[in-house]
Amino acid sequence: MIGFSIALVIIVLIVLFSLARTAGESDRVLERIREQSLLGREDSSGGNS
Repeated sequence: MIGFSIALVIIVLIVLFSLARTAGESDRVLERIREQSLLGREDSSGGNS
């Protein structure tokens, strides 16, 4: 019974770690998209003036 509890805790920790890692990666992707959209706006506004 104790071994099952330990295994369950380890599985939960692995799942949480993988979720946190994928959340960090999606944050980085969103940051890149924001940067590119800001750069695109600067380029278009600079071309119009």
